[in-house]
Amino acid sequence: MLQRSYRRRKHESREVGQWMKVNGEAIYGTQASPFPWLPWGKATLKGEKLYLHVVKWPADGKLKLPLTNVISNAKLLAAPSVKLNVSHANNYAIIDLPAESPDTILPVICLDIKGAPEVLPPVSDLKTGTASSIDSLASCILNLFDGNPQYFWKAAPGENKAWVEVDLGEEVPVANFSISEPWNLGDRKSQEFELLVKDKDGNWQKVTSGKTRGSGHSVDFETVTGRYFRLNITGPNGESPVINEWILNRAM
Repeated sequence: MLQRSYRRRKHESREVGQWMKVNGEAIYGTQASPFPWLPWGKATLKGEKLYLHVVKWPADGKLKLPLTNVISNAKLLAAPSVKLNVSHANNYAIIDLPAESPDTILPVICLDIKGAPEVLPPVSDLKTGTASSIDSLASCILNLFDGNPQYFWKAAPGENKAWVEVDLGEEVPVANFSISEPWNLGDRKSQEFELLVKDKDGNWQKVTSGKTRGSGHSVDFETVTGRYFRLNITGPNGESPVINEWILNRAM
């Protein structure tokens, strides 16, 4: 049994080593993803090369990317001789992929783009928000939607539960939200949350709920369409809730 386990680990190690030989350029010397959210995976950036790490291979063979740059070339690092077709529609780049991935571990697509990435912002970017309470001496509701995690919203002192709302300005299909928080994992702080959307009758409907880890949280969910979203949040250990950024992302 131990011999089988050793052989399996050795085989897996060889596979990872081979993957790095093929895809290492998408890891070494790269910057973090310029996208706030991608439903199918992650991205890295190196100069004018954008690497798409496709965790969920699209069933329809079309990968949507909220990017408006000119793309001069698109290829799979595991099959560089196969040029991928790219089209544009409604501020999205659409990449046609083969029916099956040529990489059994994690396929990576390399895009040659012109200039710095021109990325569609989150639908909540610079939108109007309201809150049940605000510690006005330390925070502001506008800080949640300004794209700068250095600043924050915090509920009034002594209030362990609060809510924040955002008006997106129009009905928008949303499939992900994320928040950033001021702590580290080692602080062992957690906040409870509940995301709601207002329906056409003016009633709040639950979308998702859970607990953060204190350092931020991101949740994918079935697409819901709405203009007004609310986040009910309970602070850690009896403290007032606090959020640095609250981001809602459009369904793709």
